[in-house]
Amino acid sequence: MKKEIIAIAAIALISTMTAVSCGSDVEQDSVSVALPKVTVASGEQTTTGTATTSKTTATAAVVSGTGTSSGSSTTKSDDDEKDTETTAAAEEKTDADEPAEKPTEAPTEAPTEAPKATGTGVSPSYIDQTFDSFASAYGTGYVESVVPSCIPKGDESDMYVYDYSGMTIQCYSSGGVKYVGAIHITGSNYATPEGVGIGSSKSDVEAAYGSGLVQGSGNILYRGAYNLEFIMNGDTVSEIDYDLAF
Repeated sequence: MKKEIIAIAAIALISTMTAVSCGSDVEQDSVSVALPKVTVASGEQTTTGTATTSKTTATAAVVSGTGTSSGSSTTKSDDDEKDTETTAAAEEKTDADEPAEKPTEAPTEAPTEAPKATGTGVSPSYIDQTFDSFASAYGTGYVESVVPSCIPKGDESDMYVYDYSGMTIQCYSSGGVKYVGAIHITGSNYATPEGVGIGSSKSDVEAAYGSGLVQGSGNILYRGAYNLEFIMNGDTVSEIDYDLAF
């Protein structure tokens, strides 16, 4: 009877160990199974004591139904630290990529040209043409006067003067027709077609007409089909004369 009881206890122990370790990847530190110890004395059976099995190790650890995976885990603090490092790196790259601010350059001023006369241009083409053609272009707002002729041309001894404000026209008469013999510009409301007028400088004259004949008084003379003379007051034009070339 005692042998049978021990055999039954051994079978129970093997069955219990098999049930505990049959799951894969499980670690159990220890399994305590109460094994009956039978003592037969005077017809009484007493069961005392415990038997302890050896430690069984599996691949993964699961204790008392609580499992911990073998993979690594990342805490929230680690994630925050990585986000901070990424943001800082992005900011450094942005600062490096931004071009340096270009210094502001002072605006370049255009070269200043000598101002041209704003008066009405008077063409020398009217020299030796009829005064009527001149008056049709410049109007009849003049004052006429007759003086002894100083123009060696025409059949009369008188010279006819037509005074516009700022300009004087001297004419000789031939066959009863008056012809323009000289044009004198004295006011700033008239100028040459090239833009030289009263108040222009010597350099303005030479820029428009080139180098002329500079007389002892400082006047500048240009000779051609007609004479063009700039009367100078120092370095400034004070009068412009168109005259017949004799």
